[in-house]
Amino acid sequence: MLTNGGGILEVDRAKVVNRVMFDQNETFEPRLEGKQMILCHTPLKTLAPQFHDKYVLISGYGDLINVAINHGFKKPLLCEELFALMPALSPLNTKLFSESHLEMLSLAALKRFGKDTKAELLNDL
Repeated sequence: MLTNGGGILEVDRAKVVNRVMFDQNETFEPRLEGKQMILCHTPLKTLAPQFHDKYVLISGYGDLINVAINHGFKKPLLCEELFALMPALSPLNTKLFSESHLEMLSLAALKRFGKDTKAELLNDL
């Protein structure tokens, strides 16, 4: 099944489709499996071997960090986290998000990459 319903793992999307479509009508068999799902981010798995140890900027909705890590990327960074680390990149974000939200995003990135300061992480990028 091909769908743009990304933001979650293929196996989780298959569970949703099975529950919504097939549980109501038992004539649909067999159930879908995660490997039968192609989501908007599925083709990115092929890039993981080439970029697995590099910082990769990701954008979208849903549990993107978990999806990226599950696909083999070891250093995924959300656009919003980068904006929080470098507010000058997107001054509008400082107006859209509270300082506490931006600080939370910064801290999440620092923790994920084992860094103590924004400068330390930015030097590594």
